[in-house]
Amino acid sequence: MKRAVGRDVGGAFDLVYQHGVLTAVSRVINRWRETHQRFTVIALHGFLDGVGLNWSWWKKRFALMAYERENRHRASCLHAISMLDVESLRISEPSRFDSKWFAREMP
Repeated sequence: MKRAVGRDVGGAFDLVYQHGVLTAVSRVINRWRETHQRFTVIALHGFLDGVGLNWSWWKKRFALMAYERENRHRASCLHAISMLDVESLRISEPSRFDSKWFAREMP
């Protein structure tokens, strides 16, 4: 995927949907977004939950400082899969949180 960022192949896509955070894929997504000026959507999948952040906390803290914070802040959309993700967003991204988008729950 890293090679596709620098090639014309990466520019053929209008949107990248990233499943999960705190992985090296976030670094590649940052570079792709910067290179091609396209949209990105990040699905959290519970990765910002306190339990998830406490497991191997030093690795996650490094990832947050190195590339993940930029990835989340520059994403076009953060996709909350569950109410747990909604609560995590309320805590970690209060400036981007808008409750009107979370008014409906799926059955």
